[in-house]
Amino acid sequence: MSAIPYSALERCRSGSANTADNINSSQRNLGKINRAVSSTKSKVKSKCPDLKMCSMIEASANLAQYFRTAMRSMASSVHLIMTGENEERAGMTATAVTSLSFDPLSLLVCINRSATIFDVVELSGRFSVNVLSEEDVAIANVFGQSSKRDERFTRGDWSEIGGVPILKSAVSSIVCKQANFLDHGTHRIIIGQVIAVRLNYSARPLLYVDGTFASAKPFSS
Repeated sequence: MSAIPYSALERCRSGSANTADNINSSQRNLGKINRAVSSTKSKVKSKCPDLKMCSMIEASANLAQYFRTAMRSMASSVHLIMTGENEERAGMTATAVTSLSFDPLSLLVCINRSATIFDVVELSGRFSVNVLSEEDVAIANVFGQSSKRDERFTRGDWSEIGGVPILKSAVSSIVCKQANFLDHGTHRIIIGQVIAVRLNYSARPLLYVDGTFASAKPFSS
């Protein structure tokens, strides 16, 4: 059996030493990273004790619930979407309403395709967006509950513009004809071209945030 040359043994010892040094260095770096992560978590936790509520959740079984909670934090005016005539009148409360363009004058509303009003809007081709006032909480509650459908037009002071109902106590009423639409998921996004506007300067807008109605109060100068 031939002897292993001394130089080869030295190279082996040197390689083993380098490997050990590399492992020790990696462990030290990992320790630094872990300490940095722990320090960051401590800083975040000091500002937000419930880390789960401060986290950005990209994929989770609870994602839909977190999305609903996030949307509830968005304060919005309360709108009453109205359409139809006489016995065919229909309406619903909505917060998913926004202006779209000033040329042509247009806005958009989002309506669940399973809602009672959907077929009536589609048939009529016209609708009104009534921005509810602080006086209209009872009306908002009635139109927001399907169980109270029979009570809807027994309350409020109603009128008509362009063949669709409007609520006189509303802050404003915007009458539109359907110009275009886009279906997405459970809803239809309807683009309405504005044909008439009624304003009520004495009314204050009603807000909805975190599942409850609220009032808008300007900051003092």
